Formats: sequence, C-alpha cells, structure tokens
Amino acid sequence: MMNEFLKTYRLTFKTKAPVHIGYGRMISKKEYLFDQTEGRIEYIDIDKMYHGLCKMHMDRQYEDYLLQDDGSSLLYFFQTNRISRQTYQPWIRYSEMVGDPMLNNHSVKDVNEFVKGPDGLPYIPGSSIKGAFRTMLEVSEILRNSKAYSSIGSSIEREDFHGRSSYLLDLQRKVDEKAFHRELFHDKYGRYDAASLVNDVLRGIYFSDSEPLSYDDLCLCQKIDLSTDGTYKTPNLVRECIKPNTTIEMRVTVDTGICPYNNKDILRAVADYYANCNKEFISKFHDAPIIGGNSTNFFLGAGTGFVSKTVLYAMLHESEGRRAAATVMNNTLSEKLRKLHGHDQDESKGASPHMLKCTQYQEKKYQMGACCILKLIPMESS
Repeated sequence: MMNEFLKTYRLTFKTKAPVHIGYGRMISKKEYLFDQTEGRIEYIDIDKMYHGLCKMHMDRQYEDYLLQDDGSSLLYFFQTNRISRQTYQPWIRYSEMVGDPMLNNHSVKDVNEFVKGPDGLPYIPGSSIKGAFRTMLEVSEILRNSKAYSSIGSSIEREDFHGRSSYLLDLQRKVDEKAFHRELFHDKYGRYDAASLVNDVLRGIYFSDSEPLSYDDLCLCQKIDLSTDGTYKTPNLVRECIKPNTTIEMRVTVDTGICPYNNKDILRAVADYYANCNKEFISKFHDAPIIGGNSTNFFLGAGTGFVSKTVLYAMLHESEGRRAAATVMNNTLSEKLRKLHGHDQDESKGASPHMLKCTQYQEKKYQMGACCILKLIPMESS
C-alpha cells in the first residue's frame, strides 16, 4: 500500500523575532483606527461599518471621505461626524499592539497585512515553510558536495548579469536540477527529462498549514535596516507580524518512495544553512541583534533579505560571494537607484548587501523573520 511509503513528522518551531507572511494586501489608513496613546491598532470590518453608516444615513458622507486624498484618518472621519466609540465598537474586527514604539510618534500609513485563512485568523502556510526548507536543503547539499557544484560556482563570476531576476532564475534552475532532480519518472517513450518538475525529489515532501493562530499573536512592526557601521535606517514600511516567542506546529509528510530526506537530514540541513549564513553574512554586522535560539535557527517570511533566500553564499564565499552578490543586485536597478542603494560599495563595507534586515518589538531590535526549530519528530513518538 502507498501508506507504507509515507512518514509523518510533527514540526514545532518558535518565532525568535517578528515574522511577516503577506499575500499582497495593503490595509489603508481608511480601514483602521490608530490609538497613539494606547499604542494599539483597531481594524474595521468594512461591510459592517458601511451597513451601519447606511442605517444612520451617512453613506454619502463616507463615500465623499473615501474620495478625499487629504491623508485624513478613519478616526478623523468618525470624530468629524460625531460617531462615538459605542457606535463603532461593533464594527471592529480585531486589534493588535504596535510593536515598535517609534510608530506611536507619528501617523501609521498603509499596513502590509499578514496572511489570513477563510476564518479570518492568521496562520503559517505550508508553502512558505516548504520554500524556506527547500533553500536550506539546497544550501546544505552544496556545502557538503562542493566539488559537484564547482563548475556552476566558477561560472557565476563569469556571467554577464542582465538583471537579478533572470540571472537568479537561471542559476536556481541549474542548482535545482543537480541537487534535487533524479531519474524518477520517464515519459511514455522511456526518456528522462532532467528539467521536469516531476523528477524533483522535493515533490515528495509536504508541509501542512499551521493551525490557526490568534489575533493576540499579531503585532505591528516597522522595517529597519542595519548597516555594517552600526547605523539604522527606518524606511516607511509597516508590516503586520507574528510576535516573537510564538510557538507554531505543523505536520511534515515525506513520501519515502520519492524523497530521500528524513527528519535527521532536515535538521542537519537547517544547521548547515544557519552556520553558513552566520559565517558569510550576519557576522559582518557587529551590532546585529542576537537571535538566541539554537543551531537550527532559520529565517521565514518577507523582509528577511537576499541572503536568506538564495544559495549564492553557499556557492561562493567571502570576497567572491560579496562581489557576485553586489553585481547581481546592482544590475537589477536603474542608474538612479544604483546611486541610492550603493551596492558598488558593498565590498569595502564588508557585506553584500550592506544592510541587515531588522525590526523592533517592545523596544528590542530583532533580525527580521528569525525562528528556531524546537522539535521535528515522528508523529507516533509525539
């Protein structure tokens, strides 16, 4: 029976920093209330609010407000039209604390919303975890079999980089085929297609979505960039995040007839990945926030940076890696943005990119998206 080939594990990990997984939706300041005194954001159910305003014969005023481009907040609209908290309280979907106290000193603008399920609650998609683990397995494969990848590595610096996206896609395809493609399935003519995804062994590993999290697990955090010289920049980008120290569980199922990895292989790969990431990149930032955690730290979600999502620093090391990373990033930018981002100075600054992606929660700085694995054990042993 096919079930004989399936091995299921329970994955338990903890967020060591705010984690953001978005789905492309921005919450505008006309959809929430920001209480700067309390440091709290309250999100409005737009349908309930509009229905209530219609009952109050205020739908025209609301429509006029939506058409205004003066930057006024929803709270300002309520106050101007004498809509009391008692009236709008039933319209509030949920609220969350502002994790970064700096945001309390000025008006928050659009918010990158965290992904929600059909029930409206936040959760961690299995696809997001699988993407992170795929990168880590690949990095480990390259580090442990460096000779097998030497020809790909030596070709990187000879490439004429015509843009980050096209170059990285081509590099990723080559590495994917060598790392994960095996002669699993032939076509009807008995031929094996090395580029076909049906021959990717990671087809045989499945990550479930997490159980729904709670609104209390959410906070609002601002993007912070840490330079190698210890200075911080705070771009105007605000994300809805899962709070640090949130424990998350999901199932990992491996079809052993397709995928050769077990839980020990996966944990070893995560440790290899983090050790390499720390050695080649994070250690270059002397003021980098300490992650803590353990040897199986990893980075999840958006805003974690170039290095956490690519294999370049497993292929090339130290100055060669920095030079290639800077070239790739430079050639995806316009001339104006090249001057603004300054990747041509990465080598002299000792890291490429020369900014570490961070954020802040309750007056403590964190490396964005940092997590650590607590357990990855067979389900029958849990």
